[in-house]
Amino acid sequence: MKDIIKGLRTYLFGALFIAGLILIPLLLLKGGLWLTQTVYPLLIIIYAIALIVCVVIFLPLSLFQKTRAFSSIGILISSYIFGVTVWVWSFLLTYMLWGMLGLIIGLFIMGVGVVPVAILATLLNGEWSAFFQLVLLLVLTFGTRGFALYLAKKEGNISMLSIIRIITGILLVFALADNPYFYYQILRWVVCLVSGYTAFIAYKQKKINWVWVLVILAIIFNPIIPFYFSRETWRILDIFSSIIIIISVFKVKIQKIEIILVE
Repeated sequence: MKDIIKGLRTYLFGALFIAGLILIPLLLLKGGLWLTQTVYPLLIIIYAIALIVCVVIFLPLSLFQKTRAFSSIGILISSYIFGVTVWVWSFLLTYMLWGMLGLIIGLFIMGVGVVPVAILATLLNGEWSAFFQLVLLLVLTFGTRGFALYLAKKEGNISMLSIIRIITGILLVFALADNPYFYYQILRWVVCLVSGYTAFIAYKQKKINWVWVLVILAIIFNPIIPFYFSRETWRILDIFSSIIIIISVFKVKIQKIEIILVE
């Protein structure tokens, strides 16, 4: 589990740095107002969904031993969503208060430097509301992450496939919102591949019912010969698919020999 978390952190820092390099040209071309109106509202929706799911689902599940591992993964993923939210908010605040120079300085301090730079900028400019929002988001980010690590330590190791399935289930829930078209194209590949591989694991474990369910799911979401349904039908499919994939975490478990192969 520690190796998985270290890997997530490395990928996150790299992704934030790359995101910063992408956002700077967009700021120059479109302006800060355009970025604030397009990127931040979508991120706030994702943040709100993650917070609700964390409080309503993951926290209650952390009380039970059988669902504690699942809960720790969900809370850990939520903490990174909170972290990305505070990073983007810091990115925009730094640009609005201290301009491009402050933004570049923040970005090149390991990519996450925009957060302390934004806190300093809001403090010196007397933007108390934004200052306290940043502080609360940081507390939420590291509080949930610490709690997730505490739960994971109590529960033990968790397979990478289980984490991938939980992420896939969360992505299917996010699909209920109005997202760019490429999001749904990527989602097709993710659901198809995850369902197909989980079906393979279920077949090795002679869980034939699960094989059929997961194969049907893989066919519905396959990106090669795609099916086209109405928006309402897709929303129903997304909900049921998310439930099925998350339940499979408990019903199609990775055996020790299979964990080695997967991880």
